[in-house]
Amino acid sequence: MGVPDKINVLVIYYTQTGQIKNILDSLVSPLLQNGSICVTFFEIKPKIPFPFPWTAFQFFDVFPECVEEIPIDIEPHELGKNYDLIILGYQPWFLSPSLPVTSFLLSPEASVLFDGKPVVTVLSCRNMWIVAQQKLEEKIRLLNGKLCGKMALVDKHGNVVSMFTVLGWMLKGKKEGYLGILPASGVSDDDIINSARFGKVIEAGLISGKLDDLQNKLKQIGGIDIVPKLLLLEKRGARSFKFFARFIRTKGGSGNPARIFRLKLFMYLLPVAIVLLSPISTIVTALVLLFNKKQIQKEVELYSKI
Repeated sequence: MGVPDKINVLVIYYTQTGQIKNILDSLVSPLLQNGSICVTFFEIKPKIPFPFPWTAFQFFDVFPECVEEIPIDIEPHELGKNYDLIILGYQPWFLSPSLPVTSFLLSPEASVLFDGKPVVTVLSCRNMWIVAQQKLEEKIRLLNGKLCGKMALVDKHGNVVSMFTVLGWMLKGKKEGYLGILPASGVSDDDIINSARFGKVIEAGLISGKLDDLQNKLKQIGGIDIVPKLLLLEKRGARSFKFFARFIRTKGGSGNPARIFRLKLFMYLLPVAIVLLSPISTIVTALVLLFNKKQIQKEVELYSKI
């Protein structure tokens, strides 16, 4: 692979809270300091912006469309196609890529933009991301993009604690000190700052013209860390999400009054299920790891690859 005189990198993202943009700013900082690399940022913008903070109903009202990947209208964009690398930053919503990102990847423009291009994905989330990443990777393949690396930056607090902190952030706009006793929500400031190390690896790959082994190098410095307990919980959760998404959408699309009862039923069941299933999942995972350790390890290795 030859190296052009000027290396063009496109960074695509959607953000409400600003966290994924902060991560991307840190990650590409080594690229910005290299005179041979030109970095272009592009923010996906829905025609009808999503609120922040959300109300609880607004937050859960996007759930069925996220899971079933029903696109929304996004602002038109004029992007060239002569990029040497695309970096796609996103956040999962309900174990799926956020609706604006899904909508962008389903747009006609994306089919031109991604065709034959190497792609690196960067996500930030509470703790579960594998199902969303698999959906994203499938779309990149359908666009004829060439995934060459992926990173997942997560909130490292426990499952139940992070559930309450993320609700405080999304619904009240309080990233720190929600309820006066809980830790800050989201990816830690240290992890955001330290994401520049991934950018150095990407920079080296771009300069050398060798991106084939990029994922192995990113993994070696902590780009991917899969927790078996969360993997098992997420796979079970994804099946439930599919059921509830269909259950709600049979009563109509977003804004249809006929689906309000079913939507609220899910809205109250989900937090209860997380609290109750977390300790049960710990026990089940311990048993699965005891009797089926090799199979779980194979799955961990599979989802760590591209």
